[in-house]
Amino acid sequence: MRYIDGFCAVLANEAECSYSSSKDELQSLMEHVASFGAPSAKLNEQSDNAHKKYLRASKEYLTIEFKNKFLKPELRPSCKFSTVIIDLKAPG
Repeated sequence: MRYIDGFCAVLANEAECSYSSSKDELQSLMEHVASFGAPSAKLNEQSDNAHKKYLRASKEYLTIEFKNKFLKPELRPSCKFSTVIIDLKAPG
């Protein structure tokens, strides 16, 4: 289990670094775009790509954190009850 925890920690750290760098890059480009009256097409394309990269990094980071927090075996609810079959037919 310690190997899985170590692996999850590395993934979370990489995702957090990616998220942080993409966020900083996006903020920098947005400030740069705001400083121009009419930004060029290249600058608009760069800011769009930075925004997409930021969204990807955000989703990846949240996915890893969710899995790390809520899907750890010690945090999962135990399923010690037997399977229950529910009859969905209308009575009568």
